[in-house]
Amino acid sequence: MKNVSEQYIAKEEASRRQPVELYHIQHQDSHWYYTSGDTPVDFGSHTWEPATIKRSSAHYDAKLEGTKISVTFARTDPAIARYLAQSPVELSSITIHKLFRDQDPMEACLVFTGVILSVAVKGLAAEARCAGIDYIINHQFLNWRYQPECNHTVFSEGCGLNEADYQLVTTINVDETGTILTSGDFSSHEDGWWTLGVVMHNDEERLIVDHTGNTVTVMVPFRDLNGGDTVTALPGCDGKVDTCRDKFDNLSHFLGFPFVPVDNPALWVNK
Repeated sequence: MKNVSEQYIAKEEASRRQPVELYHIQHQDSHWYYTSGDTPVDFGSHTWEPATIKRSSAHYDAKLEGTKISVTFARTDPAIARYLAQSPVELSSITIHKLFRDQDPMEACLVFTGVILSVAVKGLAAEARCAGIDYIINHQFLNWRYQPECNHTVFSEGCGLNEADYQLVTTINVDETGTILTSGDFSSHEDGWWTLGVVMHNDEERLIVDHTGNTVTVMVPFRDLNGGDTVTALPGCDGKVDTCRDKFDNLSHFLGFPFVPVDNPALWVNK
């Protein structure tokens, strides 16, 4: 007769007991640790606090289709509050583990990992629609493109420019829409200098869609930005060879093909 280890027996007994789930939500440098249980759980160097939270089932198949689940929170939960007014530019990640509290030592089993795509309010609850990391499988990715514009993103490793050499730290005023920021420092450069750049405040950043004089316009308002606050701005780049040369003096890192013909002979029509 085969002998069964005590560890195996403990796991088999645990599988018949009701587990709790651990929910880790992260938005940049902010973290929330929740448990579906009724008491706090100390696990993995964190204390997981009880929360009104539940989820739908997660399904996996051999077709490698992106996994999606719904997680229901209390409407006032700070982890998803940023989604109630508008969907944030930066996605929040969510990881769910299953845990048996009376197992010694405690072990957590991964149930789901992904990102929060959107949140819908339903009465006193808020339902978060989440997509698993495997949804990336359905995305098509391009390598370098044969195009006039540079393939690098400004301040990336390939671009080679140092953000610290170009950033502006300034105090701003903000209009009632939250999208128009004003500072005399913005006018230290010609119109358009900051366009396609970013404004950073706390753990958020916003794309600059227009720069005129002492004002810049961002695409989406910040969650918590008030007049008198300090922000950091970085200039933008449209990827053109002239911009790389005249604005940044960085032609040695330019990865575009500015002399690609724009007149495609394959589209010529005899007249």
